[in-house]
Amino acid sequence: MTAFTIQDVSRRSGLSEPTLRYYEEVGLIGPIDRDGSSGHRRYSSEDVDALQLLACLRAMGMGIEDMRTYQANRARGRAAAAEQRDLLLRHAERVEAQIATLRGACSAGGRVRLR
Repeated sequence: MTAFTIQDVSRRSGLSEPTLRYYEEVGLIGPIDRDGSSGHRRYSSEDVDALQLLACLRAMGMGIEDMRTYQANRARGRAAAAEQRDLLLRHAERVEAQIATLRGACSAGGRVRLR
């Protein structure tokens, strides 16, 4: 089994080291194995795959709770396919609403605060 350091995973995923620790802390990934002598995190290939997926979800603006739901659905496999689709469709609708808000603000010359 290939083991990756937190630095390796940060480079591969584009997520910062503090973010990797936070994702483990809030249960989005892990628990991550530790080196027996140093106690440093050692990520598996599966961990790296999951983190790369989380990085994509984060880049799309998905929040932690939706990412947690996505991961839980992913673990359930085909049984959760409809729920997974619905989660992504709801997120797409939120993104489209934000785009519409921004377009309206730009055309009106105003400022918009997105949440």
